[in-house]
Amino acid sequence: PGITAEEFVQQIDSANLLDNKNKPIDKLLQAMGKTNSPWISIGFDGCILYRLVPEAFGLQAHPREKATTASGSRPLLPRCFLGLNSTVQPHEPAVPANRRQANLSEISACSAESDDADAPGFAFFQLGELQYARRQNGREGWPENDDVERAEFLSWRPTGFNLVARLGPSGARAGGHGIYAIYDMFPRGDDDYDDYLDRLRRRRTTHPFWGIPPIAKDGNEEEQFSCAKLGDRLSDFGKAHRLVWMDKIEHPVELVRVVRAGDGRVLRATVDESTRVFGGREGRGTETGSED
Repeated sequence: PGITAEEFVQQIDSANLLDNKNKPIDKLLQAMGKTNSPWISIGFDGCILYRLVPEAFGLQAHPREKATTASGSRPLLPRCFLGLNSTVQPHEPAVPANRRQANLSEISACSAESDDADAPGFAFFQLGELQYARRQNGREGWPENDDVERAEFLSWRPTGFNLVARLGPSGARAGGHGIYAIYDMFPRGDDDYDDYLDRLRRRRTTHPFWGIPPIAKDGNEEEQFSCAKLGDRLSDFGKAHRLVWMDKIEHPVELVRVVRAGDGRVLRATVDESTRVFGGREGRGTETGSED
């Protein structure tokens, strides 16, 4: 069964995404996997319009050189749930050394040994791709009605950012904890439709223009970041909403898999990439005790 844009927003804002009895996540994933899933208006910034195209697996955990071992391990949650380490960069920084923050380049080189318990960040549920379109003649805001919108032949393009819903401390509900935009440093190739091949073929972004939102591409080099908060709830957005990028993280961040603890918390995990791509099956992660 399909799902409307309104139902999608309501589920993200209010449902217990890890409810094993009612399983709202199953309905969401089914709807997000359809080619005709409804898109959601996110807002505008001048003549730039933004929308969310639902996609549950757009981002992937960043590869690490080796796994961190521990005495106990738990099954990994599906890849629609990931974690962000905000002070750890992925390997092979995408910016020249003279533009990187010195203290973080050191951390980047040893991210495989980093202790996630000490790494600020959060766990999240993936919402989908953030796309943009530019209105004709510099008009500001969304068209007043669908007829005008169709007449303008809006051309939607990817921003390079994906939207995610931050999970609360219990890991159950996302509503009210923040909607964030995360730049995809390991984007999917145009021909990577197979799940197994997708995870093998993705390559690290190395061009210097990563993390620049559309409105800033006319020369504002200061507007470059890997993560920003856009609001508290998905219902905060809409065609009348003026988009503001807040709490920006200027350096690349690391994305990791997550596990669920016995008390229900979602913990960021350290994962051996080779154990979770074999045969397209989910692997097992090593819990590091990171509380979000």
